[in-house]
Amino acid sequence: MRGGYITMIKISPEAEMHLKGIQDIEGKIPKLSVAGGGCAGFKYVWDLITEEQIDDMADEVITLSNGGTFVLDGYSLMYLFGMELILNKGVFGTTLEINNPQAAAGCGCGESVNFDMDAVAANQESFKLPE
Repeated sequence: MRGGYITMIKISPEAEMHLKGIQDIEGKIPKLSVAGGGCAGFKYVWDLITEEQIDDMADEVITLSNGGTFVLDGYSLMYLFGMELILNKGVFGTTLEINNPQAAAGCGCGESVNFDMDAVAANQESFKLPE
């Protein structure tokens, strides 16, 4: 989708700086996906990809306000719509926290999630192109 339609998520300024920092240090672009698995049924998957690995037909490429780039997996958009990404800094490390309105349940591991499938289906309908 490359720079696609309306940005569908919120990213805190601190999270934007963190994502840009990852890109600057690693030389790759952070990408977020949802996959089956984990103790609650699904899990968030973080990857670092190159520009060439972006799926121009599906992935949502978000240009951050600081010039960085962040990618949402195109096949996961219906699960990620409306989420908020914030940076948490703590004594034991820094994490990117995903607050997702579609999440119905989670797990103590912080990576596993279950979704309200009615909300996900409604999101999927909103992504269909007009015929």
